[in-house]
Amino acid sequence: MRPNTTAILDWILFISFIVFLFMATDILPAVWVVLNLIAGKDIEYFPGIFIAVPLFLLLFYLAFIKRQRNTSCYVCYIVLTVIMAHVYYMIDGPYNRMHIFLYFMVSIMSFRLLHNYLHDIRLYIFGFSLAVFFGVIDECLQFFSAHRGFSLSDIKADALAALLGQLFIMLVVRPNLRPWIPKLKSKMKGYYAQERWLKRQRQGSP
Repeated sequence: MRPNTTAILDWILFISFIVFLFMATDILPAVWVVLNLIAGKDIEYFPGIFIAVPLFLLLFYLAFIKRQRNTSCYVCYIVLTVIMAHVYYMIDGPYNRMHIFLYFMVSIMSFRLLHNYLHDIRLYIFGFSLAVFFGVIDECLQFFSAHRGFSLSDIKADALAALLGQLFIMLVVRPNLRPWIPKLKSKMKGYYAQERWLKRQRQGSP
């Protein structure tokens, strides 16, 4: 069997980003100090810029690549962007606000990675769960960091960002996923059809 090139590239991208995320436990505080010395008070705008980039790319994809003409997709985009801005300002400090960008991206990449193996609506649950899982691991690793520590508020921010990532995919991108429960019903129908066939065979036998 030939390997799926898309799946391999998705794995490389996902693992690279997760490795960067874990390394950031010790690296980012030092980088943040340097940026603070250079930018001063303007550093508070950095997380907003980071978040704006994937949102702009998502809008570009929706309008010019997917060529979505459904107005409700753009309405959902605006509503979710406002919600993300509200979550962003709920978090104090530019450093902590980076969690919104990081786990928004992890959530989207989790969905894309799992989409190589799963094609029904359970993808949203698994994509969210995988992103939160790495958020918890990240916070647990910070027990061993000299500069940071474990924080439940960070896990909450990670979970909110992961949820927003899945909502953007579900309500804005709207991938064509198979339903899960009807698939289960079809299996049950197939099972009962087979039972009826076997029953007719037994009745027709001498």
